[in-house]
Amino acid sequence: SLAGKGLLTEAIIAFNNALIEAENISKILNNLGVTYLKMEAFEKALDYFNESIKEDKEYEEAHFNKGNALRRMGSVEEAIINYENTLKINPDHINSKLNISIALKNIGRFEESKDLCRELIELKPGWGVVHRHLTTMVKYEKNDNHIKQMLTLFDDKSLDKIDKSHIALALGKAYEDLGKSEEAFSYFSLGNKYFRSQIKYSTSQSRKYFAAIKRVFNNSFFVNNQQNYDAGKNLIFITGMPRSGTSLIEQILASHSNVYGAGELKFFRDAIYNNFPDVEGSIFPDNALLHDPNCFKDVADEYLERISKYREEVEVVVDKMPYNFMYIGMIHLVFPSAKIISIQRNAIDNCFSIYKQKFGTGNYFSYSLQETGEYYNLYNDLMLHWNLVLPERIFTIQYEKLTMYQEKETKRLLKHCSLKWEEDCLSFHKTNRDVRTASYVQVRQPLYNSSVNLWKKYENELEPLINILERS
Repeated sequence: SLAGKGLLTEAIIAFNNALIEAENISKILNNLGVTYLKMEAFEKALDYFNESIKEDKEYEEAHFNKGNALRRMGSVEEAIINYENTLKINPDHINSKLNISIALKNIGRFEESKDLCRELIELKPGWGVVHRHLTTMVKYEKNDNHIKQMLTLFDDKSLDKIDKSHIALALGKAYEDLGKSEEAFSYFSLGNKYFRSQIKYSTSQSRKYFAAIKRVFNNSFFVNNQQNYDAGKNLIFITGMPRSGTSLIEQILASHSNVYGAGELKFFRDAIYNNFPDVEGSIFPDNALLHDPNCFKDVADEYLERISKYREEVEVVVDKMPYNFMYIGMIHLVFPSAKIISIQRNAIDNCFSIYKQKFGTGNYFSYSLQETGEYYNLYNDLMLHWNLVLPERIFTIQYEKLTMYQEKETKRLLKHCSLKWEEDCLSFHKTNRDVRTASYVQVRQPLYNSSVNLWKKYENELEPLINILERS
C-alpha cells in the first residue's frame, strides 16, 4: 500500500478517490484516519475514526484506532474505553488488551497493567513485546518463574526473531535486577543486534546535519536576525539526549499548579519544516536565509496555534522533546522569552541507558554502542556551539546533582522558570498524569540515585563506548 511505503499524501488522495464510488466506506474512512495518525495529525485522524464508526458501529478496527489516536493525544482514560469497546465487538482482539496494559502503565496503574500482561502471556506465550513490557514494571529476584519462562522461550528455535529480540532485552533487564551484569549485557547485545539489522542509519548523515546547523546558526546569524517581539514568555523547552532525565524535569515542573507538561511534541520541528520548505533543492537549515524573514514569525505562530489547547487551564506549557536541542538557535530566535533547559547526565550512563531501551520509533543510533557514542559526541559538540553563540541563554541542570541535592536544585529550576515555590514539585512522583516515554516507571518513584555510575558494573563490556566518548 502507498501508506505502507511512507507515501502518505498519495495514500490520502487515493483513499479520497475511493470514497466516491465505494459502497462500504467505513473501511476507507478508517484507512484515512490511520494515514493521518501516521502523519501525527491526531485531531483529523480522530474525525475519520468517528466517521467510520458512524457508518459501521461494529467495525472493530475503527474503535481500536480511535483508542490509539486518543492515547497519542493524551486522553488515556478515553482511549481505554475505546479499546474496551473493541473487545466488546471482538473479545479476541489481543492488541486492544496490550494497548490497555500500556495505557494503564502510562498513568501509573502498574498492578492492573501487570495483570493484563500475565493474562496476555497465557493467551500467547511467545509474544516478546509483552514480556519486555512486563519486565519494565517488575523488580526481579532470584528464581523468578518469569525469568525461567523467558529463558525457555529464548532457546525455542521456532520462535520468531522479533519476539526473541524483545525477550533478549527483557532478560537483560531481569539479569540487571539480579546484579548479573555479564549475562545482562550479553542479552542486551543480542536484542540490539537484531533491531539494528532491521534499520538503515549512518552517523555520517547526522554529522552532516549537525555541521550544517552550526554553519548557519553562527554568531553573525544572531546579530543580523534579532527579533523585536516578546514571544514565548510562558514556554519552557526541555532538551537533552534521550534517557538523560528530561522526563524527570518535566514531571517536577508539571507538579506545579500553573504548569502543563505536554510531553514530547514534534510541533516545533514540524513548524520549521512547514515554513521553511525546500528552495531549489536546499533544505533546512541551509535554506534558513533564503526565505522571507517573516517565516521566522510564521514558525512561532504555527507552534503557538498547535499548543493553544494546552493553555486553557494553565499559563505555562512545557515541551520536553529532547531533540529540540538541534533547534535551540531557532527557539531563541522566534521565542526570545522562552526558557530553554538543557539536562546533562554522565555520558557513559546516558549512552548505556539508551542502548538498553527499545524505542517505539526513531532513535536509530541507539541499537549500536558505537553509533550511540558517536551520536552523543555530535550532540555534545552542538551544545558547546549553542553555549558559545548564545552565552547564558541555556539553563543547564545536571542529573546527578539533582539526585543528590533535590530541594536545592528544584528551587533553582523553579526560580529560573519564574515559578513560585510549591512543595508538590518535591513529591513529583505523586502527580497523576500521563507519561508516554520510557521513564513512566521512574517518574512514579521518589528521586533515587541507583542509576548514577551504573556503567561501572559493565566497565569491561563498555570499553568500546568509553573509547569513543573520550574522543569528544
